[in-house]
Amino acid sequence: GGGAGRKARRHRQPQMEGVAPPFAAVLFDLDGVLRNTEPYHRMAYAQLARSLSGGAPPDAGEIAGKSNLQLYEALVARFGGPATAEELSQRHFRLVCQLLEEYRVGPMPGLEEALSALRRRGIPFGVVSSSWRWYVEHCLRELGMYEDAAVIVTGSDGLPLKPAPAPYQAAARVFRPAPPGAVLAVGNAPTALLRLEALIADGLRPALVVAVPVGFVNVVESKERIFAACRAADVPAIASMGRKGGSNVAAAICNALLYTAVDALDPARRGWQG
Repeated sequence: GGGAGRKARRHRQPQMEGVAPPFAAVLFDLDGVLRNTEPYHRMAYAQLARSLSGGAPPDAGEIAGKSNLQLYEALVARFGGPATAEELSQRHFRLVCQLLEEYRVGPMPGLEEALSALRRRGIPFGVVSSSWRWYVEHCLRELGMYEDAAVIVTGSDGLPLKPAPAPYQAAARVFRPAPPGAVLAVGNAPTALLRLEALIADGLRPALVVAVPVGFVNVVESKERIFAACRAADVPAIASMGRKGGSNVAAAICNALLYTAVDALDPARRGWQG
């Protein structure tokens, strides 16, 4: 398969009107960005959790902020059972695949247009996900993205899981060691902003920082610190001050930037009819 060691294809450096410096590459998350999978992950978790707990409904508050494997480690520790956490996690993703097929879940709105714009401009893309590799590759094949992905980093690759920066750093190294032309968007990890603050202090100069994580712990402070760091280093930044934000907000901002770069803000320019 792919992964952090997957050989990157050679891409020409794009020339994009109205954007300087150009994007070096785009790294996508999978769940909730390429495909609206969250409802089906919750359905799968609820079904498996009830089977373990004897019918008691799962605590929805336990889901937020945990990896899939951590969820099942917590369930096994609480209720026991013959299956290991890893076996339950694998079963979870198989069930999600069945649900996605049953409900005919396609790509997120705007994804196909964004991919077409990237391909026209020769801009490479990769995918970074904490999910199992077989699941990520299965989804990418269904979306028609597997063959074109320059790098795929997954939760099977032995790296710390997101929101740790290691998976993104592994993917970014495929394109260049420290991409000054990259747009770095954070929608769900205040700790990633604090790490990015340190990298900027060490000399990293991205083209743009999008800082819009949501939550409570360190969210407000991390946004204020990264915005101040960007201002001091003359790095452009977009931030949603306060506690509001999220991965969907980060994705919307990135989509708007991509559409602006290819003069496609008007839906009609993207083939929409109405």
